[in-house]
Amino acid sequence: MIYTGIDPGLSGYVAKLLPGGAFAFYECPTVMWRGKKRFDPAGMARVMRADEKQFVVIEKQWSRPGEGAVNACTICQGFGLWVGIIVALKLPHAVVPPTRWQKTMHARAEGKTVKEKSISVVGKLFPGVSLLRTPRCRKPCHDKADALLMADYARRLCLTKGQ
Repeated sequence: MIYTGIDPGLSGYVAKLLPGGAFAFYECPTVMWRGKKRFDPAGMARVMRADEKQFVVIEKQWSRPGEGAVNACTICQGFGLWVGIIVALKLPHAVVPPTRWQKTMHARAEGKTVKEKSISVVGKLFPGVSLLRTPRCRKPCHDKADALLMADYARRLCLTKGQ
């Protein structure tokens, strides 16, 4: 069984926990259109590959007070595309609010912010994993950390349900 976690933002990641303890990261597939980064639905579907037996956890998204309309539309568009692809591929899944998976995964986290907590927990659960967006980056990417923690949350959900 493959456990998949999706951070559905335009700069988000997909993390897959593979059998045997290995894992893989996929940057959210995008294309440039009229000089702006846009979601690539065909690329997103390729990342999900229906031929793999997997359980998916995707972080629920909604607009937040004070957020710009364009940003809110982008966030919700990505979430809707991912959910549509998951449903079309008939993959078992759970849509989970960030507070729910973070409550479980950040139980013994260090750090002041949610981003710092995610990065610290990944360092403990998956020592040696690189959270750098590119080899030239110096700061760990919290989007990669969140996706990996959601994949581990998916694994834990399946274990508690006996799947």
